[in-house]
Amino acid sequence: MERLNKVVVFTTSCVSIPVIQLLASQNRLAGVVTLSQGDLGDSRLVGDLQQLRQQLVQANIPLIDLNDTRLLAQFDHWQASAGLVFGFSHKIDAQVCDYFDGEIFNLHASDLPAYRGSNPIYWQLRDNLTQTQLTLHRLTQQMDSGEIGLQVPLAIHPFDNHQSLSLRVMQAAPQLVADFITGYETGAIDWRAQQGEVSLAPRVNVDNAQLSWSEHTVADFIGAARAGNPHHGGVAVHVNGGTFNVMQITASSQPSYGCVPGTVLAVDKEKGLIVAAKDGAVRLDVIVAQSGYYSGYQFAVFYQLDAGMILG
Repeated sequence: MERLNKVVVFTTSCVSIPVIQLLASQNRLAGVVTLSQGDLGDSRLVGDLQQLRQQLVQANIPLIDLNDTRLLAQFDHWQASAGLVFGFSHKIDAQVCDYFDGEIFNLHASDLPAYRGSNPIYWQLRDNLTQTQLTLHRLTQQMDSGEIGLQVPLAIHPFDNHQSLSLRVMQAAPQLVADFITGYETGAIDWRAQQGEVSLAPRVNVDNAQLSWSEHTVADFIGAARAGNPHHGGVAVHVNGGTFNVMQITASSQPSYGCVPGTVLAVDKEKGLIVAAKDGAVRLDVIVAQSGYYSGYQFAVFYQLDAGMILG
């Protein structure tokens, strides 16, 4: 059977480090392809890339930029036989894919074809899913559409946020890759076409934190806060001309008494800060302002919110 002797890892994120370490320990790592900081834009992604590169340099792992004109020649020098994409924030063009003659694979944190795109973790949390899959599939030019080789299930805890679920994906990835290598080299991988309804998980932008009290449900607010915590601003709330970010929201049994959505229903040391939504009430648990981090009750007292006020 064919062996995966030398694997090139394409990544711009520290989420890939345990996989890189696994391949290096098996003497299968050819090198790592990253991007330059200028190709990322997002300051959080830049910070992640800087940390990744620093760790790889310290470990004497060879690196090259995707846009380096010597890229394919470097693959030859590395005697690369396969590619593995994990946490890479850029599309890989056909010329690079063709180099590996189909033996380039992607790790994607969803049960494909659901949540194809650059941020599946965010959108699954936003939709309040309780279960997902870490999927290894063939990389093709059509986004996240290649045949599936192997999957591992991941439960999504009710208190998971973007960071915690990303860490568990990071922890699950090395075993999935190890199992795939074993199966690949023994001919045990049963490749299958993706089946089911396609949904998309596009790049997150600042507008995704903007929810409407009159249009969104209690579940919408809970999911958006979890998904946006800590990287994407949770849910934006407008108070007295200012904008604040709510990073944790829970459902409340407080009756809304037919109040307009967005109405402050209660400010109470025990109950917290309760606000009417479209189909019920929510408690704003953790709020971030320029002046600091607050519980809902602390925020309401500090910014002089009272029952009956309407939030934007």
